[in-house]
Amino acid sequence: TDNTPTQLTYLLVTLPQHGTLLRGGAPLQVGSTFTQAEINNFQLQYTHNGNNATFDSFLFVVEDGTGGWLPTQR
Repeated sequence: TDNTPTQLTYLLVTLPQHGTLLRGGAPLQVGSTFTQAEINNFQLQYTHNGNNATFDSFLFVVEDGTGGWLPTQR
C-alpha cells in the first residue's frame, strides 16, 4: 500500500506452458518485467495456444523499488 503501481515490478521466472504473455502485443520471455501500472491499464495479455489445457500459470517475483519484495509467486 505504500507504493505506486509504477513502483511494483514483476519479474518473470517461468513462462506459461499453454499460451503466451504479451505486453503491448510483444511476447514476454523469462527475465522480462512488467509493472502493476501496466496490469491496471490492461497492457498485459495472455493468449492461449489452442490446445486442450484448461489451466495455465507462470512464476514471478515482485519488487517494490525500495528494497521490498515477495518471493516467487504463481
